[in-house]
Amino acid sequence: MIRFILERLKNFPSKWRLRKHLIQHWSQLGWYIDQATWEFGLPDRRLKPVPLETVFPGITKSSDQIQAENLWDRNRGTSLEVDELFVLLSIVKYNRSKRVLEVGTYDGNTAMNLAMNLPEEGKVVTLDFPAEKGVPLALAVQRSNLSPVGVIGRQLKNSQAASKVTLVREDTALLNWSDLPGPFDLVFIDGCHDFQYVKNDTEKALNVLAHRGIIIWHDYNLPGVGQFLDEFIQTYPSYWIQGTRFVVCRIERGD
Repeated sequence: MIRFILERLKNFPSKWRLRKHLIQHWSQLGWYIDQATWEFGLPDRRLKPVPLETVFPGITKSSDQIQAENLWDRNRGTSLEVDELFVLLSIVKYNRSKRVLEVGTYDGNTAMNLAMNLPEEGKVVTLDFPAEKGVPLALAVQRSNLSPVGVIGRQLKNSQAASKVTLVREDTALLNWSDLPGPFDLVFIDGCHDFQYVKNDTEKALNVLAHRGIIIWHDYNLPGVGQFLDEFIQTYPSYWIQGTRFVVCRIERGD
C-alpha cells in the first residue's frame, strides 16, 4: 500500500495539486496507514501483533459455521471492520460461549451478530450510556467516542436475534454490574475509550467473568485504550491479534 501511494505521488504534475489532493483525502489515507499498523504494530505499544492461531490453536481450521447479518451496514473507522467481526465471532464459537457481555452498543451490529452465533439458550447483554443528552459522565470530562442517541441499538430492532439481546442504558461507572445476568464467558470492551473508563470497565468485567473466560478489547491503537492495556498486561498476559485492533486476554481462575 505504501509503495502504491509513493508511486502515485510521483506522477502528480505540481506540488500545489499534490498538497490539495492530500488535504482532500487525508482522512482516507490516514485510515489505510493506520490499518497497516494492525499488521506490524506500533513503536509506543508494549504488544506486537501475533496470528490468531497463536492465541487459539486450531481456530483457523475449525469447521464451525459462522453466521453474519448486515455486513455492509457499518461505518469505516467506527464500527468493527468485517474481518474483525469474523475474528470476534470465530473466538465466540471456539470458546463455546453462551453468555456474552458487550460494553459499547453503538448501532447494535456487533451485538446482533454475537447473538446469532450463540446456542439457542445463549444471551448477549450490551451496555451503553443513558439516552439523555448532556448527562455528565462519572469518570471522563469529555463525552468523546460516545454513540449518538438516535443510533444506539438501531440494527437490533428488525433482527431475528434481538430476542437474545438485552440493552442496558447506564453509565458503566455507576452501573451495579453484579445485577447483570453473569457470569459471562466472554466480555467485549468497546465503550468509552478514555483511560479511566477502560480501567473501570475492565475491573468490573473481571468480577463478572466466568472462571475460564475471555476479555477482548477493541481499539488498542488509540491512546486511552493502549495506555491502560500496556499497564494491564504486566499482571494479565494478553495478545494483540494481527490484522485487528483487538487485544485478547484468557482468564483461568480456580476460585
